[in-house]
Amino acid sequence: MVGLLDNDIIVKLSMCDLLKEAIELYDIDPRYSLETFKYRIINKPPRSLVSVFNENPHLQEELYKFYSNCLYINNTGDFDFLSLCSEIENIDAGEALLLSYARLNQDTILFTADKKFFRAISDTPEISPWLETLNGRIVCIEQVILSLIQNLGYDYISKKVKLLCEYDTGMRLLFRDNLDNPEDNCREGMQSNIRHVKSLIPDLLSEESVSYATN
Repeated sequence: MVGLLDNDIIVKLSMCDLLKEAIELYDIDPRYSLETFKYRIINKPPRSLVSVFNENPHLQEELYKFYSNCLYINNTGDFDFLSLCSEIENIDAGEALLLSYARLNQDTILFTADKKFFRAISDTPEISPWLETLNGRIVCIEQVILSLIQNLGYDYISKKVKLLCEYDTGMRLLFRDNLDNPEDNCREGMQSNIRHVKSLIPDLLSEESVSYATN
């Protein structure tokens, strides 16, 4: 599938060494990101990402591989829609550009980890008619990680996500080893978060579960 990935989901999946697995699971090819990815993530990565890279150099190599095989969106010509988005709090220019590209290209899926973005859409009814072509074509990070758990197993994914948990409170609450049934807690928490996103953008969120293709 043609995938559009925002900077947030790229960073979070990179920090837990799951970017490659997610790309393979969803068979994302080609993949598009924002041109700002080169400057904000590659040239000036956030401190949390630098810390993870210092301790795990191979993660930086994987991110560079992703970067070298990525296509970039810098303009869609969708000026009226972008102008509307510029007036909406918590939809930044990058998210607006990804939304614009997705709504104009119906063979694309938008992957995002930006929670404020979901709330902004929910709180702005006037944007709804512009997004009707996106129905079922947005995937949140909880859906990605839950699908990875279903395909690769909780133990494998939980070990990977521990790197991200050091910097992400939400993920730390989902992946807690000090519980009687940590996997059940994680799955229930993921489903709860997905239901919350669904309540904010009921028509836009994808409902499909994903499995690795078998030969």
